[in-house]
Amino acid sequence: MRALSAACGLLARQALLCDLARPKVKDSGRGTSAPTPAILGIHGGCWRGGHKRDTSTIVVTQWAQQFGFCAMSIEYRLIVRLTLQEIT
Repeated sequence: MRALSAACGLLARQALLCDLARPKVKDSGRGTSAPTPAILGIHGGCWRGGHKRDTSTIVVTQWAQQFGFCAMSIEYRLIVRLTLQEIT
């Protein structure tokens, strides 16, 4: 199973990306797939660092394959790092 990387938002002309994976699901008998639980992973980093594939968050393919969850791990915009000299 492979995770799909997709844009889940746009901020200041920059795409915010997420990794998505879903399990293979059985047909519910009504022509649709049965509902599955979902999990959302947000990496740590206090808005200063980190990435959606860091070890502090979920591995979306593992949650989809082993546990049967729809899984998403998101990226978010990090704060701008400025020195005091750049601010004044």
